[in-house]
Amino acid sequence: YKGTKLGEKALLNAFVAARNSKDPERVFEVGEKVIRAYPGSPKLPDLLATMGKIALDSLQFARGATYLEAAARRKRGSERADIYKAAGMIRARLGDRRRAEQDLNVLLRIGGSAAVKAQLAVMTAQLHIEAGDYAAVVGLLQRASAAGATSATLSYMLGYALFRQGQLSSAQGHLSAAVQAGASGSGADKEAAAAAQFYLGEINFAAFKQIQLSSDLSQLSTTMQQKFGFMQRTRAAYSAVGSFGSGVWSVAALGRLGSVDAKAADTLRNIQLPTGLPDAVVKQVKGALASQAAPLAKEAKLAVKQCAATARKLKVLSAAAQACLGGTAPSGDPQATRVAKSFRTSQPRGAKPLQLQLAKTPSHVPSLMKLGRLWLRHGNPYICLL
Repeated sequence: YKGTKLGEKALLNAFVAARNSKDPERVFEVGEKVIRAYPGSPKLPDLLATMGKIALDSLQFARGATYLEAAARRKRGSERADIYKAAGMIRARLGDRRRAEQDLNVLLRIGGSAAVKAQLAVMTAQLHIEAGDYAAVVGLLQRASAAGATSATLSYMLGYALFRQGQLSSAQGHLSAAVQAGASGSGADKEAAAAAQFYLGEINFAAFKQIQLSSDLSQLSTTMQQKFGFMQRTRAAYSAVGSFGSGVWSVAALGRLGSVDAKAADTLRNIQLPTGLPDAVVKQVKGALASQAAPLAKEAKLAVKQCAATARKLKVLSAAAQACLGGTAPSGDPQATRVAKSFRTSQPRGAKPLQLQLAKTPSHVPSLMKLGRLWLRHGNPYICLL
């Protein structure tokens, strides 16, 4: 009966029997036979979706995503978008940024809600950030935005990636949008707003550091006003981070306030005066500058102490917190030390019996623990998180 309606019905009945046996490998074996024998069957979309669900239930995540993608290619309407979203999120949680972005690109073309597009775009962009691939972040999020995706986190990530590329003017617009969108949003929105506000502070701090005090006494007052005007803007930007309730970013901002005040104090102490000035004039100017530097140096130390106290109170364990707890102002980008986790995609030996057990009893904790340890030893922390 091969190639006939009767043969198709017989294989589909065999598939149902395999599904009822709760043996995932048997389900996949029979399902693959149906796919090969009847590639144009109208039953294939639902069959592939079922195979995907069974693979996920037995913790075979990559396999499940592959079946879901195959099902989505054959589906139509909103269900197609929902399945691509599910597959893309699995790929993202597996750390597979290339395949996650492929699913996202299809989702952006075929439709879906703005929130769904933004959610998958943000998950995939985070993997690019961890890999330090900021060009990929910008390209992905600009495509997502053009397709209607929008969220505070998306705006923040796009602004951050542009910041890392040195496109400060463009970055400022997206970071400001994230602050505005996240101010009255959910917890995730507020976290994004806090991060965006921190990087607005970084942009102002960069401008502050670029302004040089003039060694010409006739211009010194003007350049000081300009430089310390930017210092006040920078301090205000960092001080605003705490209003969003993020422990991690509040600590980072407090630490950076210490850097701003210390930099300002050093600038005043180390200004180069023109040669040939009378000693009395040099002494007078240096003394006046030192008197202005002293309170700034004191503020810098207080900011680091406050940073350390906040880290202890909120139990923040970031690199910025560690620096403050060690008595120094943190330096560098708080996210720059993130690196993409390397992982192996092959299945570890001994996984199949445990997956079969979990297909029958999903809440069997000993099997979950054993399988998690197998994947960790095998070198894939992403699956353990799933």
